[in-house]
Amino acid sequence: METERAFLELRQQAFSPDITTLNAMVSIYGRRQMVSKANEILDFMKRGGFTPSLATYNSLMHMYSRSANFDRSEEILREILAKGIKPDIISYNTVIYAYCRNGRMRDASRVLSEMTESGPTPDIITYNTFIASYAADSMFIEAIDVVS
Repeated sequence: METERAFLELRQQAFSPDITTLNAMVSIYGRRQMVSKANEILDFMKRGGFTPSLATYNSLMHMYSRSANFDRSEEILREILAKGIKPDIISYNTVIYAYCRNGRMRDASRVLSEMTESGPTPDIITYNTFIASYAADSMFIEAIDVVS
């Protein structure tokens, strides 16, 4: 992978990556479902004294939300809440997406309720995720109820 080669070359030249570079690597690996590589970067961050940011965690949640281990996305959400990090709309929408795409609408609705109680206002992506999932299962009344 070209990105990994560039990253390794920079490290060999004594380049010290910053949190932005490391987050970009986690995101790239996550979007390619390269779980072990994303976790390697996360371990590197921790060993190097970097504190994972919300962007780091959102990338990890995104990666897991599209995998067979989609429940891990909510586990990460719980971890960041326990660390006192305030999730944003992306965090919640990612977990909602994970549950919706796997037919776990009750869990998705639970996360939506938690989201609305804790701060972020649902956006068009939140609603579209629910509507698309309900409509795909011919649950049109439920789809309408989401926006009512």
